[in-house]
Amino acid sequence: MPDHNPADTKKRRHLMFRVCFGLGTFVLLILLFDPKQIAETLAGANPLYTTLAFLMCMVVMLVRACRWRLILRDMNILTRFWRIAEIYLISNWFSTFLPGSVGGDIYKVYGLTRDGKQTLHSLATVFIERFTGLLALISVALVTVIFFSHMMPAPLWMMLALVSIIAGALFLLLFSTRFIQPVGLFLRNHAPLFRKWVSEEKIALTVTIFQDMLHQPRLFARAYVLGIFMQFLVLASYYFVARALNQHIPFLFFLIFFPLIEIISLIPVSINGMGIRELLLVFFLRYAAVEPSFAISFSILLRLILVVYALFGGYLLIRNRSKPVTSIS
Repeated sequence: MPDHNPADTKKRRHLMFRVCFGLGTFVLLILLFDPKQIAETLAGANPLYTTLAFLMCMVVMLVRACRWRLILRDMNILTRFWRIAEIYLISNWFSTFLPGSVGGDIYKVYGLTRDGKQTLHSLATVFIERFTGLLALISVALVTVIFFSHMMPAPLWMMLALVSIIAGALFLLLFSTRFIQPVGLFLRNHAPLFRKWVSEEKIALTVTIFQDMLHQPRLFARAYVLGIFMQFLVLASYYFVARALNQHIPFLFFLIFFPLIEIISLIPVSINGMGIRELLLVFFLRYAAVEPSFAISFSILLRLILVVYALFGGYLLIRNRSKPVTSIS
């Protein structure tokens, strides 16, 4: 009889819970809020605004790739822009069709190392890109909570507490580099598999890389400012998705509520926020006098657009599996 690792069993159960919770909530919301009306809303989508929404999502992807390339350049990793954009598209395939976004981040590191870049330095750039993006999102949410608290469905203190907790966790993660080496050495001494793959030299190099990052304020500042700009582009793409479904929602509502929706959707109780995002859309968009069926239609159309990009990333992945990649070193 094969041995069962309790930790692996627990992880599988947690994954199954997230899948069932996300899909179950998503399907339940569709059934609750007039499936016929949802289908009619999607069938009546405006082709012009649907195209604009699709193009805005492409612009968001290109800005993300540009921001990552600037981070790479600041860390002396030189790669062609279109190669970075290609890696980003392929990472979207993993982020869309695998649980969570970790798979996409892992592919970003793999894509760079496949081009001959150092693994730990590549990992550091992905960390900076992710961290500054989340910090930009939190900043937008914090500003909207403070200045538009009178339009929020919950007390100001509750909204500030939510944003502050997530921001505090991010800052703790950033400034915890002093714990990398003792934790790494502890795992080497107590976990044989970890000891097999990670040497003391790699742990020391990781500490050095992350400490060097903390002494590059310009790197973080530029990535952060571009992250703010990117958040507004994301909101603009959401605005065009709403117009595609023939609903004119003032851009101010996207600015007020959607950063909070994005932050709350990060809570890992479902796969890629499925179910949670739709539930929040139904809750928040009622303040824009929008029917729940429209909120579900909005989410479905947005996910379909993102799936198209993910499928294109999958095509690039298949095309490049046996194709050698050359880049500027």
